[in-house]
Amino acid sequence: KQQTGHSPIAYFNQLKMQHACTLLTITGLSVKEVAHALGYADAYYFSRLFKQHIGVAPRQFRSEPGVNKMTG
Repeated sequence: KQQTGHSPIAYFNQLKMQHACTLLTITGLSVKEVAHALGYADAYYFSRLFKQHIGVAPRQFRSEPGVNKMTG
């Protein structure tokens, strides 16, 4: 926590969302496939978490120019 400023779980979730951004940007995987690749059984739950962390839904992140920016 001292190194990252976040709890270990929050830091791990942040890393997962950054990886999700990468997968959505450079692969053709569906949102469901990205969710499963990151260990989420429920794509809807993953989409909600993604929107909380990144600010937009995964499909919007992928499809809208200028939205592809990672936060953190």
